[in-house]
Amino acid sequence: MVGPRTLITFGSEFDSRSAHYTNQYVEYSPLLFTNKYLDAIKRHERLGPILYGINPLWEKRQRWVKEFSWAVPTDESILAIKNLVVEQGLDGVVEMGAGTGYWASCLAQVNVSCVCYDSFYWKVKPSHFHFKVEKGGPPKVAQYPNHALFLCWPPLSLHTKKMGRPNLMGSKSLQHYKGDWVIYVGEDEDGCTGDDEMWKILNEKYEQHSYAEVYNFDGIHDSLFIYRRKNAQDNAPRPSLT
Repeated sequence: MVGPRTLITFGSEFDSRSAHYTNQYVEYSPLLFTNKYLDAIKRHERLGPILYGINPLWEKRQRWVKEFSWAVPTDESILAIKNLVVEQGLDGVVEMGAGTGYWASCLAQVNVSCVCYDSFYWKVKPSHFHFKVEKGGPPKVAQYPNHALFLCWPPLSLHTKKMGRPNLMGSKSLQHYKGDWVIYVGEDEDGCTGDDEMWKILNEKYEQHSYAEVYNFDGIHDSLFIYRRKNAQDNAPRPSLT
């Protein structure tokens, strides 16, 4: 893994004792952000504990990942992206592998401009879209150097090899991206997201700037990580960890 972690949380200033940081420039209220995915999870959490080896929430997840997204946004993670865009003077976010566009729909509610692409190899039905998602592959991200590149659950190459050929969306997107900021949602380098070349590029050419928590189902270990290209100009001061 690269660099120390700076956790994005709610508040108004950096707390060096707990390594928490929030943007003093962005006023944000969860009341302005409707999160149907998390709301659905919270409703079903009341179903109770696992019975007879069946986790009712995990069973629902199989449907929710198709309806919403592989990863579940939270107020904290949406705020982290909003802060990055505002602090760094970015034009917005370009998402590759956007799926139904659910994360973009959440970001749009807090006035983050999003451009979304997907290959649609998974044959999504138009009725499932939450945001406008255009058909396109990794070369598209080269057109948006002043957007942060957003990758949410890029495929693990080992898994996609079983489908005939590895899906290298993560690494290919990084190779084409000309900007300085990458937002990655998924598990860490030893987890079940991202191909080997993607992690090599992140380790060699980027440094981890900060991270935020997302909701996790049992057995899933996702976080939101923000990476900055090494030697890039940072338009906002990074909080000290000392």
